[in-house]
Amino acid sequence: MAADFKVITGANLFCDEDPDESNHLSLDEVGLSDITRVMEEHRPGGGFMALEVDMNMMEALTIPFTLRGVAEGMMARVGYGDDVIHAYTIFKEVRDVRTNGKERLTCVARGQLASVAHDAYNKRGMAGANFEIRGIQSYFLQIGDRVIYDFDFFANRRIVLGENQQAASNAILGIV
Repeated sequence: MAADFKVITGANLFCDEDPDESNHLSLDEVGLSDITRVMEEHRPGGGFMALEVDMNMMEALTIPFTLRGVAEGMMARVGYGDDVIHAYTIFKEVRDVRTNGKERLTCVARGQLASVAHDAYNKRGMAGANFEIRGIQSYFLQIGDRVIYDFDFFANRRIVLGENQQAASNAILGIV
């Protein structure tokens, strides 16, 4: 079987999937959240080396993005303007280099727009702003018809490639 080589060739970002909130003309960069497991270092009293132990947790998720120009709608959601949790939807076009086939990457993150850092104006480039979505309560990532991640803080759900990795723990703890 030939190895896959896929590249991202386009992206868009929506707030609450509102067609009026499309950012395709001003979107310069948009990332996906880093997925980082919490590991705790253990140094046994009689041992000669440390061991990192998986704590079965993940670090808080964040999503960075950059918009060029003046993005009044997004700017108003930061700080005191809007403290509402929104569903931010990212669509990316993924192209298979070998077959030239295309599919959609979909990421939906429910969180709060928590920061904006404005570029300084200069005559050499187009100023914009760097934003970050934080306080992410749920995170869903799908490529084509394959669900990669389906995380939900309140449901204590952690599904990776279709496997509910929290099912046994939730049953033990009586979490329905």
